[in-house]
Amino acid sequence: MRPGPETYAMHYRGHGFSLELPDGWEDRSLFLLLGPQVGTRRPALSIVLDRINTAPSPQAYGEHLLERIQQQTSGWEVLREEPVAFADGVAGHLLEIARLPLDGARLFRRFYIRTQGGAATLVIAQLDRKLRGLRGRLIDRMGRSLRAPGNGALTGEAETPSAEMPAARAKGSGGDGIAREGEAAAGVFCAQDFDLDLPEDWTNLTEYRLVDVKPSRLQGNLVIQHEPRDETPMAADQRARAELAAMKETVPGFRLLEESETELASGQQVPRATFERTAARIGVIRQWMTFVPGRDCWYTLCLTGEGGAPPEIDASMEEILASFTTEPEQASV
Repeated sequence: MRPGPETYAMHYRGHGFSLELPDGWEDRSLFLLLGPQVGTRRPALSIVLDRINTAPSPQAYGEHLLERIQQQTSGWEVLREEPVAFADGVAGHLLEIARLPLDGARLFRRFYIRTQGGAATLVIAQLDRKLRGLRGRLIDRMGRSLRAPGNGALTGEAETPSAEMPAARAKGSGGDGIAREGEAAAGVFCAQDFDLDLPEDWTNLTEYRLVDVKPSRLQGNLVIQHEPRDETPMAADQRARAELAAMKETVPGFRLLEESETELASGQQVPRATFERTAARIGVIRQWMTFVPGRDCWYTLCLTGEGGAPPEIDASMEEILASFTTEPEQASV
């Protein structure tokens, strides 16, 4: 029998999906959002979670951050330091710095800093002069839209962008000097610890990685990959067979233990595979993999644990995979 939500310690919320995790797991995802191309470059935002923050304020965090950057690389100058108010009213700090590298192309780095309790959240943009001029205000609105996570994606209610990110307007409109080419209506990027306004023509390139931090010889981890669905329809079992065939040819020590199906929390039946392989400096590891079609993308979930796992570990890993569910109104690439 599948355990109920009270059995799990964390209801993890990603962009377009959610799942349940046992006690002792931690989010170590690398959040990256990529905008449409401007000339030869694309604007990008990374969101960094610092869970061991000791700074007493966002401004103090910014001062320490600037010190570390200047110690690592000389030549950075401060362009702006000012307080900001995030979309949910929490006070934060904006730091913008610039540097002239050897190739003469000036670089700009912008940090939106939010601290609460023992954690800090940073929205970071790295821009060249052209991107800063054409997309600087859009980046600013996205950075200031940072807020505590909502629960719309978990209850079936639609998430809505903050007032910082207006709906789509005609190209060239707005009256604020922003180039409108490529700017689209806003949605919301959803994460476990924050929400952020996201234009619909931006791409989610986040690498989701959840780690079991309890002491052990091998830290268990779950990697969630997502990629656009092909124009040519492919059934989940076809995708699973193709992936496993490729792994058999390329992965050292690959040994398929079981192919079966898993029933997700949504009732959807998806293919699952259990296999072992050889990992450098570790030896044999066991992995559990499942393939889930979302609205706009494929999700591949891969759990990693020690080789020769006992039956109770197998069952625990299967329960984690089975708890995965996509959120149709949020799912995107």
